[in-house]
Amino acid sequence: MPLRAPALLAVLAVLAVLAAGCGSDKRDVAKTATPAPTVANDATVYRNAVNTLFDRILAAGGKYKSAHGRAEVRAAGLQLDGALQAAVLSLGSIQPPADARRLHASLRAILTQAEDELRRSLSVKRVDRARVDEAVRGIAPAEVVVGRIDDSQ
Repeated sequence: MPLRAPALLAVLAVLAVLAAGCGSDKRDVAKTATPAPTVANDATVYRNAVNTLFDRILAAGGKYKSAHGRAEVRAAGLQLDGALQAAVLSLGSIQPPADARRLHASLRAILTQAEDELRRSLSVKRVDRARVDEAVRGIAPAEVVVGRIDDSQ
């Protein structure tokens, strides 16, 4: 197998997890997204995998920001929560290149905390937009880490 084949397999595994995690119900993500451990020895492949995951989060975040009314805010928030959960699961299945391990761990921790806070803010009977907005702002530090991953590779 050529040297790039394992890296390609890593990207395909991450994309398969993402595809499995596209449901609107985060419980569907937990049932279908059972990632197999992958190794991203190739820095470019790793960077592309992280950017693909984060692009999904940004897309769901954009839908959330344009949501109006409690029902729409809850639905868009749940989609964002599902994207966060899928990203955390996928990041857990990727072994990053040695020089990206600290950034990878930091990104996973930030997204895990953001997902926990968002889930809690959406678990109430009457959604409070300000509380959900605060939880969504917890994603912002991840953007900085993704930028550092891009710059370091």
